[in-house]
Amino acid sequence: MPPSTPGPHRAVAIYSEAVMADFSTELSIVAARCRVADGDIGAVLVQGLGWFHVRLVTKRAAYTSGPPGKNVCPLFYIFNGVAADPFKRKKFLITDLLTPPLLACAWWEEGFWLPLSSRPFEAGERLATHC
Repeated sequence: MPPSTPGPHRAVAIYSEAVMADFSTELSIVAARCRVADGDIGAVLVQGLGWFHVRLVTKRAAYTSGPPGKNVCPLFYIFNGVAADPFKRKKFLITDLLTPPLLACAWWEEGFWLPLSSRPFEAGERLATHC
């Protein structure tokens, strides 16, 4: 099926493949591929559960393994709470993070990202450091 078609597809690479094998049919592709910028806010649908709100901190976070220049990937904030309606949440404070910031695949490239807002970070919305 094309990436913009809702339904069970690939799982995003937050966890190891062994862990995600059990959940591979739980994530849905909810939007077509799109371009994103640092600070963009989106949502990811977990079928049977609801929407998780996600914010892109940067598309090019460096990590220590891998060859120089190739060791970058997106860094995300995932916010606490599951929503039935992804458009109702208005505040995205660091005090509401579900997990520490996550290095993950580019969800928008796979069509797992429902874009909600594109705006710069405001006071209380970005951690001082990420390591």
